[in-house]
Amino acid sequence: MSAPLRAKLPRRLVSYGGVVVLLALLAQASISVGTQGLAVVGIFIQRDLGLTRAELGIFVALAQASSSVGMLAGGWLSDLLGVRRTTVFGVALIGVALLMLTTAGTYGAMLPLVLLSGAGNGVAYPAISLAILHWLPVQARSTAMGFKQTGATLAGVVLAAGLPPLVEAVGWRAAARLTAVAVLLGALVWGTAYRNGPKRSVPTHRLSLLSGLLLLRQPGLLSISLFSAAAAAAQFCLFSYLMLFLHESRGFSLVLAGQVLATAQLGGLLARIAWGLASDRLLRGARKPVLCVAGGLGALALAAVALLPLEVPAIAFLVAALLGLTLLAWHGMQQVAVAELAGPERAAQAISVSMMVLQLGAVIGPPLVGLLVDRTSSYELAWLVLAVLVAVSTGAMALAWRERVA
Repeated sequence: MSAPLRAKLPRRLVSYGGVVVLLALLAQASISVGTQGLAVVGIFIQRDLGLTRAELGIFVALAQASSSVGMLAGGWLSDLLGVRRTTVFGVALIGVALLMLTTAGTYGAMLPLVLLSGAGNGVAYPAISLAILHWLPVQARSTAMGFKQTGATLAGVVLAAGLPPLVEAVGWRAAARLTAVAVLLGALVWGTAYRNGPKRSVPTHRLSLLSGLLLLRQPGLLSISLFSAAAAAAQFCLFSYLMLFLHESRGFSLVLAGQVLATAQLGGLLARIAWGLASDRLLRGARKPVLCVAGGLGALALAAVALLPLEVPAIAFLVAALLGLTLLAWHGMQQVAVAELAGPERAAQAISVSMMVLQLGAVIGPPLVGLLVDRTSSYELAWLVLAVLVAVSTGAMALAWRERVA
């Protein structure tokens, strides 16, 4: 593990770290609209255009696919152009894409705009994470990253609870326009208030796709990345299909189903902070135990979705909370673990490559699950398949990753 970055910074600059965490939270919320927002709005677009579940899955998956490519570019752009410019560009791209989406009249016309929105998410994501790594010391990074990641969950809570009634009142196009304006305001705030770290890690080696992929030769990085891909597949299937499952199979209204999803997001919000504090304070910087516990309990929660009587609202809300505490709360820990395993000079590249692997799960999961449900008419089978996938990847990570804590 590298020496704390804070030791290298003048004391007058260290206090700015708290401001950076708040800005990163806002930026994370803004870019999450490019993926989570599309998943929620997509349910109403499906109803409007008469799409199949598989087509809805493709809608969500395309944003993740372009986000994967954008993340790889985002790490390099952050090193070359700086965190500030890269983040503003990525966030603004999402806002513009959402505005243009509201003018599209067909499914085919929407797909390129979905790709554009996902690309903005991918470009900005590594840059926002690097802002934390540049300004926070090792002993506070996991907690700070957890706070940063709560931005995604805050956005998820607002989108899941607020968008369904808003769409029912004014239509999905007007709701999407309002969301786009909020995203563009987030880009403006970041561009105005953030300044690049006083000492950025500038790599001395040649940046290339091959050199980034070679980082995955480390068993720890590879196993974390594969676990993240499985967990991301489950996560975006929840975003895409939990509301539909509750509506179609358990008789919930879309508004009530949105409240259940918002409960999961709220659980993730609380857990991201709690997991970070537990890792930094109780476990003295250990990341592996947190990721393994989250993965194991997350697999059980997915099985509970399939096996428990979720037509009872109280049970649905309880299971949703467990899903949030586990499958929606591991992201900050994953980023810190990857960055620390790679070292300061390769942190940006490692985050980008690991996130690219993660995004593969988010890309493949929703359309395959949608196709499975279309063919079998069984959401329960799909949830059980996801539970097994998360359980196996968690076990593999536990065996392959040998963590050393200073």
